Amino acid sequence: MESRCERFDEVSCGCCGERVDVFAVEPFSTVACPACGTELTVPARFGQFDLLQVLGQGAMGEVYLAWDRTLDRRVAIKVMCPGVVNGERELAVKCIEEARALAALNHPNVVQIYSVGGEETGQPFIVMEYVSGGRLDRLLEEVGHLDEARALEVAIDVAQGLAAAHRVGLAHGDVKPGNVLLDDRGVAKLVDFGIARYTDRESSISI
Repeated sequence: MESRCERFDEVSCGCCGERVDVFAVEPFSTVACPACGTELTVPARFGQFDLLQVLGQGAMGEVYLAWDRTLDRRVAIKVMCPGVVNGERELAVKCIEEARALAALNHPNVVQIYSVGGEETGQPFIVMEYVSGGRLDRLLEEVGHLDEARALEVAIDVAQGLAAAHRVGLAHGDVKPGNVLLDDRGVAKLVDFGIARYTDRESSISI
């Protein structure tokens, strides 16, 4: 994706500590450490964030696993495509406004939004909680189905997240296994309010 990212001149091998020149290498591609042969993914820099890998891509932008250098923590960051921002400025602004509203919703079954920004640079972004356990749809592809007790646990988590969103007037609108993430304890969290609507007014968001 074309974005306001900066390339790294070099990276350090996590295995042997060798410094590897990667300035001419495309971000998120892999290179082999010349000293030990370890495969390294080349990051990119986006403001205060080091983008480590692409987690997913949608109509509005791409989601990255990132390291927040200011707060020293892993986050997920959705960076909106320049084409979306340039061609649908009103939609992008509305998305950011609704993301700010959703950030006030702090619930264990909804992926937390930490901050938004980038309007001044022309490339808005949303910084979110990184959930490490993977997506429910991918888990179902691996195991085929969940046993009854586990399925009920996930359903209850999702229902509680939806209820919390509803209490602030927000209807998700796109509940499916691909929009349910699992943390490292197996707790289900709703993400990607892709066609969500505030129930008291005619507006939609894509987060």
